[in-house]
Amino acid sequence: MSLPALIGFAGVLVAAVATGVLAGRAVRQPRLDTIVWTAATLALAVALAAQSIGFASGFGSATFRAVQLFALLLAPLWLAWGLVELVWPNETVRFGTRLACGALTVVGSAILATDPLTAEPFGKGWPLAGPHYQPPSHYALDAGQAVAVILAAACIGLAATRARNGGPWPGALPGTAAVGLAVFVTVALRFSLPTRSAYPLLSLLAAALAWFGATRLEAQPAGAGTGRALAGRGRGRAAGRNRAAREQMGRDRAGREQTVRERVGRDGAVHAADGEDRREAPYATNGQRGPRAPGDLRAPGDLRAPGDLGAPGDPGRWAESGRRPPAAPRPPAAPRPDWPRGGPGPGPAGRGPAALGPDGRPLPPHEPPPGAGAPGAAATPGAAEAEFGPAAKPEVAAAPPYGRILIFTLLDDRVADFDRLAEQAAEEVRTREPDTLVYVIHLVPNAPMQRIFYEIYRDRAAFDGHENQPYMKRFVADRRACVLATNVIELRLKYAKVAPLPNPQPSSPPGPAAPAAPRVQLPPGPPPGAPRPQALEPLPPGPDRRLPSAERRYGGI
Repeated sequence: MSLPALIGFAGVLVAAVATGVLAGRAVRQPRLDTIVWTAATLALAVALAAQSIGFASGFGSATFRAVQLFALLLAPLWLAWGLVELVWPNETVRFGTRLACGALTVVGSAILATDPLTAEPFGKGWPLAGPHYQPPSHYALDAGQAVAVILAAACIGLAATRARNGGPWPGALPGTAAVGLAVFVTVALRFSLPTRSAYPLLSLLAAALAWFGATRLEAQPAGAGTGRALAGRGRGRAAGRNRAAREQMGRDRAGREQTVRERVGRDGAVHAADGEDRREAPYATNGQRGPRAPGDLRAPGDLRAPGDLGAPGDPGRWAESGRRPPAAPRPPAAPRPDWPRGGPGPGPAGRGPAALGPDGRPLPPHEPPPGAGAPGAAATPGAAEAEFGPAAKPEVAAAPPYGRILIFTLLDDRVADFDRLAEQAAEEVRTREPDTLVYVIHLVPNAPMQRIFYEIYRDRAAFDGHENQPYMKRFVADRRACVLATNVIELRLKYAKVAPLPNPQPSSPPGPAAPAAPRVQLPPGPPPGAPRPQALEPLPPGPDRRLPSAERRYGGI
C-alpha cells in the first residue's frame, strides 16, 4: 500500500475519533457550533476515506465528488460557521452567517453532486477540480471557500484584538486560531501540491486542528471569550443594574415610610409602651396645641400637672424630658373644659382644679341649662335625654322587596277546582299577611287553561313566612292534581307604582270600627259524587271577548 493511502487511513481514524468526541458533547450540550463542527469532522473522515481508496486503487467519479464536496466545500464552510457561532458577539452577524452558510451548503452540494464531469480520465494522482468540473461547480467552490476564509480570518482577528485588550480572551485565542487554521488547510487542498502525500496529510491536520480548537474553546470557564458568553455577561450586567435599581427604590421607599412614621409619632399621642412623648411641643391642658401657660416650668414633653413636679432625684421626677422613668407613675389625665355636666371629676363641674385655656387663664365655670339640676348633682338619663335628645339609632339598610310570577297550565277537567283552591288561599293571604304587598291572580283571555300569579313581598323574609303558612302548604299540596305545568319567574323590583283597583268599594260611614270588605267567593265546585265536566265552554266569538268569571272574581285584571 502506498504512503498516501496509509496517511489517508490514519487520517480517517483521527477524524472518526474527533467526530465521536464532538458528537458526545453535542448530545450532552446541543449547541449549533458543536453540531456543525461534528458535521465538519465527519465530512473530513468521509473525504479521507475516499482519498485512501483513490490513492490505493485509483480515483473515479464517486471518490472525486466525495473529496471535492466534503473536503473542499463542506468542511471549511462548516468549521468557519461554528467559529462564528461560538466567538462572534453580535447576534445579527451570527444570524447572517447562518443564512449564508445554510444556502451555500444546500446549493453547493446540489451543484457538486449533480454537475456533469468532463471527459478527463482519472488516475492514482490527486484529481484537481479544474480539469474535471464544469464552470458552475467552480463557482460554487469559489463562493463557499471565500466565505469560509473571510469568516475564519474575521474571527481570528476579533479574538486577537480582544486578547490584546485583556479579559478572558487570551485563553480562547489558541482554540480560535486552531479552528481558523483548519479552515485554511482544507482550502489549500484545491491547489496543486508537489507530492501526493501532502493532500491526505493536510486533511489529517485539518481534522486534528478542529478537534484541538473545539476542545480548547469548550474548556474555557463558562464559555469565556465567546460571543454567547459576552452576551450572557451583558445580560447579567443589565440584570444586576436592574436589581440594584430595584433595591435602591426599595430603600428609598423604606426611608420615606420611616420618615412618615417618625413624623406621625412626633405629632401623635404618647407612646403607650414606654411612655415616650414624640411630639415636638407639649399639648396644652385643654387638649389643643397652643402656647404654653405662664409659669409652666415643665420640660418639653412633660405631661404631668404643673404642681406635680418633684425634687431632683425623686422617683416621680422625670430626669429625661419626654420619657417617663420606670418607677414614676403615669401622668394624670389633663382636665377638660367639656367634662360631663353634673358629674364629679376635674373641671368646672367637679371638685377638681379649674382647667386652663390656651392662653393660660382659667376657663369660666360651666353653667348647666335650666332644669338640669345644681352643679355637682348626679346626672340622670332623663336630663341628659332632655338636653341632648334621644340617641340616634344606627341606620340599617332595608332589605329589597322580593317578587315572582307563577304561570300555571291547568288540566281541562280541574280548572274549577284550582280556582276554588286559589280563591281560598288568596283570601287567607289578604287577611293574615301584612308584608305581602301584592298578590294578584290573573286570568288569560286567550289561554283559558292558564292562571298567572303576580306576587310582591316586602322582603325575602316575608316571602319565606308566606311559604311556611299552613294554608299555603295545603294549597301547594292540593293544586298538584289540577296543574299540568308550572313556570316560576323571580323578579327584582326596580321601579313600582301601586294604585287602587278600578272598582273600589264605597267608603263606610264613620264609626268606631270600619266593617270588613265583602268577600267575593268563587262559584262552588261540583259535589264530590257528581261527574266532573270534561271541558270548558268555548269562548264567545269576537275581538273583545272576556271571561265572565274573570270580571266577577278578580275585577277584570
